[in-house]
Amino acid sequence: MGRWAGAFSLRTNVQPSWATDIASQTAGAVVSSSPYPLRDKHATVKATVKSLVVKWLAFNLAGNTYDLSHLHTRTFKYERPAENANPAEVYSVDTLFTSHCFTRKPKPDEVYDSSLVYPHDDEKRLFDIRRYELSKRLPEIIQSLPEAKRKPIHTGRGKYFTVEIVTADGTTIDYELFFKVRKVSKGRLEMIVETAFVRDIEHNSVRPAGRAVRFWIILHNTLNNKKIST
Repeated sequence: MGRWAGAFSLRTNVQPSWATDIASQTAGAVVSSSPYPLRDKHATVKATVKSLVVKWLAFNLAGNTYDLSHLHTRTFKYERPAENANPAEVYSVDTLFTSHCFTRKPKPDEVYDSSLVYPHDDEKRLFDIRRYELSKRLPEIIQSLPEAKRKPIHTGRGKYFTVEIVTADGTTIDYELFFKVRKVSKGRLEMIVETAFVRDIEHNSVRPAGRAVRFWIILHNTLNNKKIST
């Protein structure tokens, strides 16, 4: 049977009225508090608290242990060199990865092995080996966003980014990341990677429309409370 290698633990000083809301998105993780209300369709933090740190516990399946430490909260630093009249800038971005980076929603009427279920309070999701393997590349992809050939797409509700990945068998695939960036304090940003997947026959919905925007613009405008045009 698939199971958690550990128990869910929520470490915070706020009231437990919003604990289950965090748990619905970070079930199976060790979580501390958040500096802002985290709001999306998967989870809502109903109080403003200090800092959010998610550490995913390993998942055991069929005798194999799948380590998820590469998706623990981490801080990326980006150094933007001076350009024309613009001075050099350094950004610190605390980055969180949700469970959607390594799980998937069951298909309608799908019959699945219960050992694949990754527990959530408000939705049932299945551990996905392909998403898991691809998620190992996420830290490198996030770090290289400023130099990426393809620019993120700003949709008004969030951003997404598509990167080409060559798999072990030589196949080239488009790996899509959907993320949000928010200012959490003076001089500090936070990014939530909401999901990451390959848009194939199983994920054939239409990509949201939007405008390509430089990653530097996303960081600069967000930190300085400036609107990003769609």
